Amino acid sequence: MLISSERAGSDNSLRITVEESDHLYDNFYREPDNTDGTGLSRLAYDPVKPVGQGANMVETASAQDAIINIDGIEITHPGNTIDDVIDNVALDIKKTTTEPIIIDVTEDNSSVVTSIQDFVAAYNTLQNVVTELTKYDPESETAAPLSGDFAVRSLVDQMRRRISSAYSDINTEFDSLASVGIRTQRDGTLMLDTAKLNTAINKDIDEVINLFSRVGMATDANIEFISGEPETGMGAFPVRITQLPTSGSYTGGSVGSFPIVIDKDNDAFRVEVDGITSEEITLSHRSYTNGGALAREIQNEINSDDSLKRNNAKVDVEYSNNRFVIRSRAIGDRSNVDIFSSEPGFSRDTGIGKGTGVRGTNVQGLINGQPATGIADVLTGTSGSIDGLKIKVTGDSPGDRGDVIYSRGVAEQLHSLLGNYLNPNGPIDTRLDGYNDRIKDLNEQRKDLAEKLAVSERRYLKQFSSLDALIGKMNATSDFLTNQLKTLPATNRKG
Repeated sequence: MLISSERAGSDNSLRITVEESDHLYDNFYREPDNTDGTGLSRLAYDPVKPVGQGANMVETASAQDAIINIDGIEITHPGNTIDDVIDNVALDIKKTTTEPIIIDVTEDNSSVVTSIQDFVAAYNTLQNVVTELTKYDPESETAAPLSGDFAVRSLVDQMRRRISSAYSDINTEFDSLASVGIRTQRDGTLMLDTAKLNTAINKDIDEVINLFSRVGMATDANIEFISGEPETGMGAFPVRITQLPTSGSYTGGSVGSFPIVIDKDNDAFRVEVDGITSEEITLSHRSYTNGGALAREIQNEINSDDSLKRNNAKVDVEYSNNRFVIRSRAIGDRSNVDIFSSEPGFSRDTGIGKGTGVRGTNVQGLINGQPATGIADVLTGTSGSIDGLKIKVTGDSPGDRGDVIYSRGVAEQLHSLLGNYLNPNGPIDTRLDGYNDRIKDLNEQRKDLAEKLAVSERRYLKQFSSLDALIGKMNATSDFLTNQLKTLPATNRKG
């Protein structure tokens, strides 16, 4: 039988426990031992226990981390694919080496130039379409369909303002599009000086990228920019921390002396971590010669509990100042460690008795002088220019913590602007709805007019028919009178 872990790394080493029932041995029923190497316990394996007393299987390959040295810094990693050391670089380790391997990482500046050229071309295409739809020919006195349209004029004005924005808060040298070779011509289109752009990229590609994309950074190494929203203002915002984030913890009572022997009388307790209560936790039966060894055993057993693992509730345990300290790995006011229950012997020997620990706290502070909302170690601005700005706070120093700088480059701003115009219920949709409503009204008016014309036509036809009949009668009377006059004697006609 071969049993292996699905995951690599020292944290994923195997430990196999069994639970036997009473069984007949030498004609006597004996209590289950679970570690003695008989029955099901032959499958038990605990690397810290002796052979035949828990380590009853043979480990053919021990779990271990990959170890790699990068620029003189030794790094351990649970897997053989390392993608969190060098930005945007993944290292796939195949074998150990005795000689250094040189990895040359260079920036692809040509793709940056191509992207900026595409941006300029797209902007000019839009500008030409707008010009064509809003032009006016004075000679023919002909106006294009959207000539004088307020929504279009507003869009063009906002685009031009963003194109001419300054970025001195985020950049020190290249603080405008003009500084990297992009200038606006008289007809509103952009002209790109590729040579000037390449010079800027070769000198400081990060500043060039900052002109186009969303950028956030902090001047304090222990403040991490997370994100900003479209409504977040641009600029440098001072940060002041009034309360640091902490993790919930439990500190036990004073411990007597070592070694401490753990057996069936002092091996069990239950703990609540981050609001999740564990099953009964049982320590391995053996002698612990120092606090570090027992702390590791307590930590391993807590983190192996199924209820806690399902909810990703984990702890770190240390032995300090003659006491055991159990600390949650979570941060904030939802982080806690309480001892739900403890055997009297366990409490007596380890100082870990039933009790409530100290709950964690959320970070509190100000951004740009305005109170921000803290959840765990994240501060979020909720109003004004910092609305939606999120930063992560680490370190152990409250007070002034430098500035967080946030900027939305030209491409980011134009994307947001045009997105607002194109969104459902945006200005374009509103205008289309207005025009459609106007067309609908005109169609209704045409329908009404057509009905009125039909009624008038029928009335005039009826009147014409009546008049035609009257004229016919009058003509008949005229003919009759003429004929009668013709029959009169001549003398009488001469009167």
